[in-house]
Amino acid sequence: MTIKIFREVQVSSKLLDDQGVLDILIGFCKETRSYEFLHKESQDYSEGIRCHACFIHSHKTSATESAGIALAQQRPRTFYVANVIPRDKAELTIREYNDVLVRFVADLRKYIKYIGKKEVAIDAKITVDTIGINQIIASTRPLELFKRYLGAFPRSYHPSDIRRLDIFICALSRCRRKVDLGYLECYLIQDLNWNKKDASWCVQRIETGLDILKANRR
Repeated sequence: MTIKIFREVQVSSKLLDDQGVLDILIGFCKETRSYEFLHKESQDYSEGIRCHACFIHSHKTSATESAGIALAQQRPRTFYVANVIPRDKAELTIREYNDVLVRFVADLRKYIKYIGKKEVAIDAKITVDTIGINQIIASTRPLELFKRYLGAFPRSYHPSDIRRLDIFICALSRCRRKVDLGYLECYLIQDLNWNKKDASWCVQRIETGLDILKANRR
């Protein structure tokens, strides 16, 4: 089983510098009527976060909402979408957020193919929109222990069940791969039908346990 998550987008180049990547995005917006490169907002955004960044207006279509796409430097020659901000409504659903990004990446890839310059070497990547427990907890042993915890009576708060969770936390603390606790909480609620209180208690205990174990190693 899987849960719906926000997609992530990365735009990078092996040859161009940061300004070169931004110039490609500016050219893309000029050639594509559906997008507008917001120069003033981009400058303010870049100054605010103290790195290369830009702000692009993605106009409303029959399939997507009007939204601002904020891209910021992740590392040299690589930008990522930091946020998608609605222009005509208070917030976007996960589906609406992802639809904007899917369209943006598809249109950007078409533009890159259109200009056809090998020396540009721009790549636009987008992640999947679903994730399961095997991806949330990617390390084998912690995953096995968490499934063992789930397979008993995790919401009973019985000492034996809490101990199973603590054993998982100890195993997780020894792994380099991190677990997104936000995704884990969503998984418990959306996929396993836990209530918010139980799911929050579980992830808070995991977070606290990891912090204590980390402090103990110092």
